[in-house]
Amino acid sequence: MTERGLSTPVVEEIVRARNAPRPSLWSPGKAKRVPEPEARAQALLRRLVYARRIESAVLAKQVCGEIEDLTGVERELQEQLEAAVRHARVWLVEQNEARRRLFDNLKKAVAEQRPGRVRRLLLRVNGTAAEDRTEAEAVVYERATKYFESLDDLTRDAVEAEAATEKEARKAAARVRSALQGLRRYDAYPSDLRPQVEGLLRSATLAGELLKPSEARRVEVWKNRVAEGPQAPLHVARRYWIQRGCPRCHADQGVNCVLVEEPDSGKVRKDPHNERLQLIVDERKAEQRKARQVNLTRP
Repeated sequence: MTERGLSTPVVEEIVRARNAPRPSLWSPGKAKRVPEPEARAQALLRRLVYARRIESAVLAKQVCGEIEDLTGVERELQEQLEAAVRHARVWLVEQNEARRRLFDNLKKAVAEQRPGRVRRLLLRVNGTAAEDRTEAEAVVYERATKYFESLDDLTRDAVEAEAATEKEARKAAARVRSALQGLRRYDAYPSDLRPQVEGLLRSATLAGELLKPSEARRVEVWKNRVAEGPQAPLHVARRYWIQRGCPRCHADQGVNCVLVEEPDSGKVRKDPHNERLQLIVDERKAEQRKARQVNLTRP
C-alpha cells in the first residue's frame, strides 16, 4: 500500500511513464522556435501513439484537440491526421466503456467481499484509471481501498498467495504463446522437437484458463501427437521422393510438401512428410523380402 493506494512495480512504471516530460507545446510567442506544420504534425502523431500505448485517455484527448487546431499542412498529411483522430475518438469511447465496467466490477467485488478480485481490480484502477476520477469513481475506489486495508493478516496472506499463483499462470501463458509461435511451422511431431513440446504442455497445464480458445486447441493437437509418439526420422534422397505424390498434404509429383493443420498451412515444408517417405521405405522393404525369398528358393 502507498499514499496513492495499492501498487506494484508495474503500476509504478506506468505512472512514471505518464508523468514523464512531454514534448513542449507550440507557442505563438516564440516564432523562431515554431516548427514547420509538417514537423509538428508528425510530433503530434507520435504523441497520440504514445498516449494510446500508455492508455492515457487524458493525453489522447489533449493531443486530438491540438491536431484539430493545427493548420497549414499538406492535404495528404491532413487526411492522415484526420484518420488518426477518428481512430483515437473510437478508442476513447472504448476506453470510457472499459473504465465504466472496471469501476462497476470493483464495486461488485467489494459488495461480494472477494478480496482477491478487489486486489486485482485496484491494481488495474491505479494503473489505467488513476487520472481525473469522477466523484462516483472516487467513492468506489475509496470504499475498495478501505475494504482491502481492513482485511486481517491471514486473509491478506491468502490473497498474496493467490496473486503469486496467478502471476505464474500469466508467465506460463506467455511461454505457451512463445512455444506455439516456434512450433507453427511444424505439422508433425519429429523426435527432435521433444523438449519444446514437453515444455509447451507443462506451461499449458500451469496457464489453465488463461489460454485463448485458439491456443488451447493448438495445445490439444500437440497433446494428441505426443500420445501417438514422436515420428522416427526417415531418410530418403530427394531424387526419389520428389517422384512421388504425398498422401498427407496431397502434393503432386515434382512438388514439395506443404504444411497442414497449423496456422502456416499451405507454406512449403522444410522436409517432406514422413508419409511420403514411408511409401518408398515400404517398397524397398518389400523388394528386400522378395529378394530373400528368391535366394531361399534357389537350389
